[in-house]
Order: sequence, then structure tokens, then C-alpha cells
Amino acid sequence: QQFLCLAQAHAVAPLAYHGLQKAKRLADVPEDCRRHLLAAFHSAVFRDSQFDYIREKLTRELTAAGGEHIFLKGGCLKYDYPVPALRTMCDLDVLVHTKDYPAIDRVAQGLGGNPGHSDGNHRNYLFPGGIEVEFHPNLIHQDTPVGTDINPGWQYTDGNQMTEEGIYLNTICHLANHFVAGGVGVRFVLDVWVSRHLRKTQLDWT
Repeated sequence: QQFLCLAQAHAVAPLAYHGLQKAKRLADVPEDCRRHLLAAFHSAVFRDSQFDYIREKLTRELTAAGGEHIFLKGGCLKYDYPVPALRTMCDLDVLVHTKDYPAIDRVAQGLGGNPGHSDGNHRNYLFPGGIEVEFHPNLIHQDTPVGTDINPGWQYTDGNQMTEEGIYLNTICHLANHFVAGGVGVRFVLDVWVSRHLRKTQLDWT
């Protein structure tokens, strides 16, 4: 029960199920705990399909509207996990230009999105199914000291995706920011490990 509570608190219960299954150790887990882990895995797969559905529609409509956009954090790194759904997400982060906000508003509302909290650093939309998308003009919140060094982030892009250096900087700076602000969970550390060990192309450390 303690293990289950920790896994759920860090949003890695689906990953725990997958790991136990891969290690052929599920039979060693009490049935009630195993049932909760399996339910978490199924829920993550369903949730991931919802994110993908909104992502595909946003990509198509924003591209048609001329809005340059790049998916960040989990929306990028999840494809390097053994199963994309194992990289659980609370929301979908997208790097955009502020000049494209009118087009973003039209597209998001046309897809059934309801505007949420917005400030100078991001614009939120809540889509059907409880899928939240945050549109950011900067990689890191503008009030964060490290943001002055890596914002806005477009200098770390190559075509329609982040460079390896941009992915790592975005990940490690978010980890540091959350650590200072109140703490980090296992997922941040996993993202750093995945970016360093499972990415097909490695970053230029210099």
C-alpha cells in the first residue's frame, strides 16, 4: 500500500505496472495492489489517446492558420519511453509566438476549447475530456532567473521540433525551477534520464 501510494502520488503507477510486468514480478504483488496498478495503466493509455487526439487536431488547424508551434516536455519526450502513455501528463505544453495568439484563439475555440487562466507567460485552454493545453511564448516562466538565458526558446528549434540541446535545457531548467519553488517528483528525474540515455540522437554537451 505504501508503494502504491507513492507511485500514485508521483503519477508513475502505469510505469510501475509496466516495469513489474517486464520483470515478470506481477505475481509477487498482492492482487488488490495489482488491480490498482493495472487500472492506472489502462487509464494512462486512454488519457494518452485523448491527448493525441487534441494534439493532432491542433497541429492540423494551427499549421493551416500559419501558427508556428512546437510541443514541449512530455509531449516530446513521451515517444522515447517504452510506451508513450507511461509518460503521464497533466497538460500539453506548446511553444508559440505571441503574434499568433489571435489565430490560436480561433483554432482552440473552434475545436471546443474553453479559455482558462492566462498571463504574460502562457495562455490556457481546456478541451472536451478535460484535456488542458498551455500555449507558451517562452520555455521558462519569464519571472524565473534562468529564463533570461534560455528564453524565448526558438533559438533551440530546428524546423518544427526542439533541438536535443533545447529539450535537455527545457527539462533540466523546469526541474530546477520546480525544485526551488516547492519540490519535484520522480517524473522530472525520469525525463532527464530518458533524454540522456534513450534519445536516438544525443545533445552537444559543449
